[in-house]
Amino acid sequence: MKKCALCGKSFNNDEAEYGLSCLKRLCSSMDIEDIKGYTGEKKLNKKVCKVLGKVGLPNKQSKLLTNRYCTLKLLEEVDLKEYDKYRTSVENDIHKIGITTSPEELKSFKKITLRGANEVNKHYKKYKNIFQKINNGDYDAQQYITSSLVRFAFSRYYAKKPYLSDMIQLLQLFILKCGVLYLKTKKQDFAASCLNHSLQKKPNDIVITKGTLINEIKEESIFKNTVDEFIKENGRKKSFYAIKNIEFNNGDLFNSLHGTTLVVNGNKKNDEWNLEIKIHDLYDFTELIKVQEYTNDEKGISNLPAAIGNNLALIATSCNVVHEYNIDINFNMKI
Repeated sequence: MKKCALCGKSFNNDEAEYGLSCLKRLCSSMDIEDIKGYTGEKKLNKKVCKVLGKVGLPNKQSKLLTNRYCTLKLLEEVDLKEYDKYRTSVENDIHKIGITTSPEELKSFKKITLRGANEVNKHYKKYKNIFQKINNGDYDAQQYITSSLVRFAFSRYYAKKPYLSDMIQLLQLFILKCGVLYLKTKKQDFAASCLNHSLQKKPNDIVITKGTLINEIKEESIFKNTVDEFIKENGRKKSFYAIKNIEFNNGDLFNSLHGTTLVVNGNKKNDEWNLEIKIHDLYDFTELIKVQEYTNDEKGISNLPAAIGNNLALIATSCNVVHEYNIDINFNMKI
């Protein structure tokens, strides 16, 4: 059995390029009506040759021309600049096709097949309203995010198809941008800014030496307990240097800093400790979180969105949408 060049389904005609329903669809797009059986493929090839001014091509080359022309028409319905490179490649090959041209001479076949263009066209039309918002730079549209959209955008199956990668990256960016706005509605401004910063192609490292974030860190229990622990261990000394990995529990800090390194350089003067604080974190997503771990108690449920967001950002990192960078927070305090 042969597979249809448009949809990929098997059908019983070894000499035809398309299944009957797909053939009728292509003929309809060329205003060819009353198609009865596979003889309609000859009418389709003849019409394409006439439209392109290549009348008289041999059967093999006319099939090639129809394939590339239909591929181009499907791509032209996709209003995304990311597909200009595919359209240009197909257009160049259409011009090349002559009476002796072989498929191996056409570079566009390696970039995108007719079936691939059909997939791109189908997914574009399914999420057309979202792509229009992306083109307009409008990411304040959380209501458009559905489970089917998330499954498609973060699917490893679709991510392995190069011709869908541009589309998938755009949708991942859209969903994560919506995530930035969601964090802002939850008053987690630092987590929102960190995520948004990671969506740049080459984010610069961030150094923070003042602001409300430092006050939040000073009030965080894990920070206060760790500093107290250091002072207790070194109470008889005049100075100390201590380092420890910590995990913040506060919502904003919890959603932005992970695997954080705390360094404290302390100096005692007149029974008062002068502390130089350095906090370092590599903003990245490297570990898959089991969502089940966040469904056992009330605290876990509240952190469930963070677990899901982490896993989506992990996939987006592998797709080159999320990029890592360093965060350094430096300040002094006295105790």
